[in-house]
Amino acid sequence: MDDAVARDDFVYSQLITKGLPTLSLNGIYNKIVTPGKVPPYTVFDVAAEGDMTTNGNLRVMSSYVVSIQAVVLDGPNPTGQAGYGKPYADQMCDAIETAMGGRLGMVVVQNGYAISVRRKSSVDRGTISNDRQYRYRGGKYLITLRPTSIEV
Repeated sequence: MDDAVARDDFVYSQLITKGLPTLSLNGIYNKIVTPGKVPPYTVFDVAAEGDMTTNGNLRVMSSYVVSIQAVVLDGPNPTGQAGYGKPYADQMCDAIETAMGGRLGMVVVQNGYAISVRRKSSVDRGTISNDRQYRYRGGKYLITLRPTSIEV
């Protein structure tokens, strides 16, 4: 299995099996959100291209920084107060953090790789598009893949 496929499969499987689908009501997406989807949803993508370590012609490991963000609509709630989406975004962010191993990170073996993950930084930003305010919460995670066997 290709490193990028193993990485994406790992991220998706962690997010889908750790309770995020109950919060990410409109899906979990790799890179591109289905047109017309309205938040809340979760999107992940490589934030920095991979760094590969080799020993001669053998690949020893590869590392990627992956951004995982919960996206919610923000703005006034029915009583006119700001931040209607923030509590929900915070819940989704906590679910992402749990899925990715929490503060300590994690190491798992999956699809022929030993995969380690740890959070590098948090994401908390807002944007306005088409007169709607969106809140993005989540993190950037360093994901390192090491093949569990060497193919020559």
